[in-house]
Amino acid sequence: MNLKIKRFEKEFHDKQGYHYEQRWVAQPRFKYHYERIACHTKFYLRGKDNIWLVDVGCGTGRGCLPFADTCAYIIGVDVSRSLLKIFKAKIKSKQLNNIHLVLCDAENLPLRTKVTDLVTFFGALHHLPNKIRALKETSNILKTGGLISIHEPNRESSKLPWIIGSPIINLLKVLGLKQNKISKTQKSSDISPYETSLTLKEAKSMLLNQDLKILEAKTVWFLGIIPFAMRLPKRTAELYYIVSNATDEPLEKFGLYGNRAGAVFLIAQKSEKYDEQ
Repeated sequence: MNLKIKRFEKEFHDKQGYHYEQRWVAQPRFKYHYERIACHTKFYLRGKDNIWLVDVGCGTGRGCLPFADTCAYIIGVDVSRSLLKIFKAKIKSKQLNNIHLVLCDAENLPLRTKVTDLVTFFGALHHLPNKIRALKETSNILKTGGLISIHEPNRESSKLPWIIGSPIINLLKVLGLKQNKISKTQKSSDISPYETSLTLKEAKSMLLNQDLKILEAKTVWFLGIIPFAMRLPKRTAELYYIVSNATDEPLEKFGLYGNRAGAVFLIAQKSEKYDEQ
């Protein structure tokens, strides 16, 4: 079954190609959201030099391009040749010489053990049939003290364009209204039927099972979900998303999003205990 899913995911994203880039990456709302997530991850890298990054399921580069100015060397791995082709064109246009792309399965990484300082899963883990195997692979290539940064869709998330978080969810419960949640196998013309999003609790459990020390675990959201903003002229949208991302961060810090915001975000560290296994 896992082999069937892997084959489907590869063919699905190879066919998506340019559409995937325009739908899930090129829009300003994703650009600024992922830049904010990258900036937050960089906080844990402060004071370190010659940083190596492996971006698992890199796609067209939305997750690791914001690290190009911080990391000495970046390896992007993905199973889709079509997505890597688009990413390669971006690297060339930006004249970057510190990013190398590898076509491979995330559950069988052709990399040495203890080779990297940081592994990122930015919107990739929910595509993998064997998430535990993928996390074990990434733990193996991490140096002692290295970090894993995960940003994935939250299965408990409401799709409502709310900005005050859990109070609205609680109100819906009181009123007995049905919530519109992201299903475990959401079907759409541009969403694979095999995608399995995670809850924050599930993501934490997976990391702990790999003996990784969780440094931070929370849910994050972005005001760009508001439908009208997607229809704004590009320049106006750019300004809107800059402001919305600046607003989101303090709201998340105060915990106004509860555990039902749009995505789960975790930072974990590989300890000496893992190396002793």
